[in-house]
Amino acid sequence: MKRVRILSLKGLSCRPQAIIHAGQQEAARVWTVCRDLHQTARQDHKPWPNRDALQKATKGRFALHSQSVQMVTHAFLANGDTA
Repeated sequence: MKRVRILSLKGLSCRPQAIIHAGQQEAARVWTVCRDLHQTARQDHKPWPNRDALQKATKGRFALHSQSVQMVTHAFLANGDTA
């Protein structure tokens, strides 16, 4: 069984805070690209982009690990399914 340890991010020095903030901003850019593709498809009355289309559109465009980009696209699709 794996153990999970939750660490508080309070009290970090400036450098780690800046790195985390930059990662959050980059993830937000991925989300925005997904949103824009979805919105364009809705406006043009085309099929909504699926997982493969979103991953293809975001591949290699962001300063994040590919699995991080993949998880943002999966979260976007999951939110769309529940809405």
